[in-house]
Amino acid sequence: MLETKNLKKVYKTKKGVAVEALKGVSIKFAEKGMVFLLGRSGSGKSTLLNLLGGLDKYDNGEIIIKGVSSKDFKQNHFDSYRNTYVGFIFQEYNILEEFSVGANIALAIELQGRKATDKEINDILEKVDLVGFGDRKPNELSGGQKQRVAIARALVKNPQIIMADEPTGALDSNTGKQVFDTLKKLSKSKLVIVVSHDREFAQEYGDRIIELADGQVMSDVERSGENREDESSAIQYGRDELVIRKGYHLTEVDREMINKYLAEATDDVKVKVQSQENKGFVTTDQEKIQIKKDNFKLIKSKLPLKNAFKIGASSLKHKKIRLAITIILSFVAFAMFALADTFGSYNHIKTCTNSIIDTNIKYASVSKSKYISNDGNGYWDEASYKLNKEDIEKLSKNTGLDFKGVYPEKDGSIAINNYDKNVELTKNEQASLYSTMFVGYAEITDKDLKKMGYNVVAGRLPQGDKNEMAMSQYMYKLFEKAGYVDNKGNKTEISSPRDMIGKKLQLNKNEYTVVGIIDTKVDIDRYKKIIEDPTGKSSAERLTNFALSQELDSISNYSFASVIMVGSGHLEKIKACQSTSIPMDQFNMDFYVNDYEYEVSANAIEKLGNADKSKITWVNGAKTRLGKKEVIVSANSFAHRDTSMSKKEILKYLKDNPTFTWDCFKNNSTTQKEEDGWKIVGIIDADEDIYILPDDIYNQDWNDDAGEYIYAVSSMPSKRADIEKLVKYCYKTNKNVRYQLQNSVTFELDTVNETLAVFAKVFLYLGIGFAVFAAIMLSNFIATSISYKKQEIGILRAIGARSNDVFKIFFSESFIIAVVNFLLAAVASGAATIFINTLFRKNVGILITILNFGIRQILLLFVISIAVVAIASFIPVYKIASKRPIEAIRNK
Repeated sequence: MLETKNLKKVYKTKKGVAVEALKGVSIKFAEKGMVFLLGRSGSGKSTLLNLLGGLDKYDNGEIIIKGVSSKDFKQNHFDSYRNTYVGFIFQEYNILEEFSVGANIALAIELQGRKATDKEINDILEKVDLVGFGDRKPNELSGGQKQRVAIARALVKNPQIIMADEPTGALDSNTGKQVFDTLKKLSKSKLVIVVSHDREFAQEYGDRIIELADGQVMSDVERSGENREDESSAIQYGRDELVIRKGYHLTEVDREMINKYLAEATDDVKVKVQSQENKGFVTTDQEKIQIKKDNFKLIKSKLPLKNAFKIGASSLKHKKIRLAITIILSFVAFAMFALADTFGSYNHIKTCTNSIIDTNIKYASVSKSKYISNDGNGYWDEASYKLNKEDIEKLSKNTGLDFKGVYPEKDGSIAINNYDKNVELTKNEQASLYSTMFVGYAEITDKDLKKMGYNVVAGRLPQGDKNEMAMSQYMYKLFEKAGYVDNKGNKTEISSPRDMIGKKLQLNKNEYTVVGIIDTKVDIDRYKKIIEDPTGKSSAERLTNFALSQELDSISNYSFASVIMVGSGHLEKIKACQSTSIPMDQFNMDFYVNDYEYEVSANAIEKLGNADKSKITWVNGAKTRLGKKEVIVSANSFAHRDTSMSKKEILKYLKDNPTFTWDCFKNNSTTQKEEDGWKIVGIIDADEDIYILPDDIYNQDWNDDAGEYIYAVSSMPSKRADIEKLVKYCYKTNKNVRYQLQNSVTFELDTVNETLAVFAKVFLYLGIGFAVFAAIMLSNFIATSISYKKQEIGILRAIGARSNDVFKIFFSESFIIAVVNFLLAAVASGAATIFINTLFRKNVGILITILNFGIRQILLLFVISIAVVAIASFIPVYKIASKRPIEAIRNK
């Protein structure tokens, strides 16, 4: 069954002194029988047993198991060897305290990959006289009963070898006798190797006694089958060994027999004096012991996950204060990690989507912008480009929304004059709560209002064939504050939206009748602080008020809040009345003399054929067409060193026919055109500052991709996925063109986007730092737990568990902690996210949902929790899993 060849084992003490525990021991063990290893403390008997069982590793020599050498075995091979062939019984019982008797036995079965049945457990308990003890815990048993549980655990695997280390050392003599009676029965079919200090039991029960001293075999005897104390048994002649019973006196016949034996001997002969206590035993003839090369097959252990969790969870019962502190600090670290990740994983699209939803923005406003590259310094130009019908159709098609274009006046915003300008609207010169300008016109229907969630608070919607309009409740607030003044100067106090119905507004050249007031969901109370006197306010308050002012401007300029809402078909009527001038959206043009001593500027160009010639004052006679390098300018656009001049002064200066330099450049070009020799041949009294240029210059393509609408408005989708789709589309660039989403949220977000991106990186590193801290905390706790459970690990290894099973136990323990941390951290970080976002919204007034806690954070938190505990567990667990089982059992 087993054989050792020249087996050596050396231990090093703490002082570095080498101690030879075994000095070349060679022994053969038969297939069955009860073998006792005797010797004083330090003789090497326990070391030999541990090496035979694979609990410790030999330094030199060889152990042969069923004809197979273990010389190249790794630790996992020895683990499987114990799981397959060896049943261990220890002096201290070494049964697992948190498991019942039945569970201790079942564990040994399950490690072999078999299912433990009640019948098999009860059968083995019957063999060791413990019927009915299956549900009892070890602390309910006597010492003898515990040792029989250990025997049952060893037997249930049906091992071919049973190894017992001082199995009766902790028992009284009567109980010890019962244990040996049991082992003796087992030795009839198995090899039972017992380390003992009790020679009396060895002689009574042993089939073979091997005595060791100083790491060597001093005596190896086997039961002779006779128990007679006669002269013939006083001297035993072996092949190379002569054994003389202690106290025997040699006769002359003995001397002659010995001389004859020595003369015939071919090798050196050892002479031993055998104690009388070994009477009935003869020197073991190891030549008769045959080591068969049997079917050698190892069974890898398979510790069930439920048992791993049970053992792991049992550790949590100990050191409860340390556990509580570890969980608290770890969960705080994980929560901080999750919070840091909500910032560190900043995503512009997701943040914008969440902020729009949280702010409850009901409208989707889109403008057109183009990327202008200028000497490598590019920028997005959103002021020079307008949307055309094709753009609006494309927007509607790609987003699934019904966009309405907002049509502007050619000369800019539409001023409101019908209010009392003597009423103070603000105490802050840098901000205003009330808008005195309309940005443009938009057609609106009942369907549009329903989609946007708007409602008519007074009156009705306008009809397109009449000069009727509806205004927002936000614009109405101007009249509620300053009153309504008609074209004759009569003032009327306005106290409710209904008071504005029927009032007429003079808007540039057209007069409109107000027929409806519409609530466009502008929370004007949010912005009331911006018109307060800034004196005495802190820098933080001023900064907040500035942000609010900018936010309100964004709402006013890019929604229906400041739009003249007209009926269907009315825009065509407005377009027909518009001038044919070309606004300087994408180019700039100046005329100057002597390095801008005299200069002229405008915001649009026109040709002579479209101009009202009755408003032109000619410098040197009327013209029917303009010659090359001839221009007509607006009177109010002429200046001398930034000082305006009267029309009479301008004409007097131009009579001398001075020439001007024409300075012109396009926004999307790096080339600036300057041309001398231009003459101003006329002055025009126009509502806008324009140049009237020669036809060939006017007809050039001044505004690329010219559009009509300053922005388009639709209702905001109700579903999150559709909002995110809209946001993605509006932040996507196609051929240097993008359709930019315009609302109070995007204004704030685009303003701080780069700052948030920088903070995101900082918080990413903070998150990693918190994760590392959590790993250190958990590693410390796991190391403490391992120290506490070291002996249990040794026991498991002794009965066949592998290093993988040890990992499984402590990873189970770590997993439990990780799940607790994950749940606590997820709840805490989610609540903290809500609190922080609410705090910023309500107390600071920021509309951006800064922290976005969602599925990503929950999944990441779970993965990180598991990963951190795995990493934290690995080093201390690897250390204990790499130990030799005997070291763990001895808690070294």
